Amino acid sequence: MFKKIFILLFALILSVSTAQRLNACSVCGCGDPLQSAGTVHSMAGSFHFGLETLYLTASAQSDDNPAQTESLTQKTLSGILSFAPTNDLTLVAIIPFTEKDWTLSAATDGSEEGATANPIGFGDVNFGLRYFFVVDMDMRKGGGSQNFALSAGTLIPTGNEDAVDSSGERFDQHAQLGTGAWGPYAGLLYTGIVNDWTFSANLNVLLHTVNAYQYHFGTALTWGAQAQVHLDDSLALSLAAEGRTAGEDISEGESQGNTGGTVVDLTPGLWWSPVDSWGLYGKVQIPILTNLDGSQTIGATAVLGTQILLN
Repeated sequence: MFKKIFILLFALILSVSTAQRLNACSVCGCGDPLQSAGTVHSMAGSFHFGLETLYLTASAQSDDNPAQTESLTQKTLSGILSFAPTNDLTLVAIIPFTEKDWTLSAATDGSEEGATANPIGFGDVNFGLRYFFVVDMDMRKGGGSQNFALSAGTLIPTGNEDAVDSSGERFDQHAQLGTGAWGPYAGLLYTGIVNDWTFSANLNVLLHTVNAYQYHFGTALTWGAQAQVHLDDSLALSLAAEGRTAGEDISEGESQGNTGGTVVDLTPGLWWSPVDSWGLYGKVQIPILTNLDGSQTIGATAVLGTQILLN
């Protein structure tokens, strides 16, 4: 009965996801920064390769001129490499290739003209690790396990942050391919497997250094909790709540008014694995709760990916 209720709730949420458009932080990245690498520990020597696509739209009032609005459409294809040198340790590298369409509207009072930009290229590489310091297997009641892991890593400033718009001016930092800053993070992950269910939860802190343009992205606390039900050996549905609370960005010592705050997403997802060594997955992050500074909007974020076990 509970499984049927879960499936009906999943279908209802997914059916309304495309209609959602709520206030949210233009750089929100809710949940686990290593989520695309999975939540369970791998066997020693295993090597995974994955591809993941992401699509989002966002807009915010310009900090330079409140009469102007900045709009962004982002499309990203990430390559994901993970390797487990031991049963307890997984190393992960996430390499994004991104296209961003950015527009700055003409000022409503006629004081400024609009501008556009379309940067394409590699973004900031994410390198991290998971160390499973507790792995509790209980096979006496039909199987099950509980895992606790430490997550740690950093975003590496490999993406270009010097692109200019159609007027020849360097445009908004959030629309650049890279942040120009290191982004160290650390957190905890819990995973529990009971019969056909997998439960996971994570809590992470993400920092940023100041980049060459004296821009500092706000410190963020991210978290997530997910339930996944396996309908059979190849198909699973998941439902998660994911969130982010971030401080305001700072540019040259001054707070940026339309940045920072809290966003909570409700995230239905699907995993299909017709063979043990290959799987497809997709999810939609739907903003359902926001408490943010200034004027910001973001649509639902769509993610589609695949993962292959190479060894």
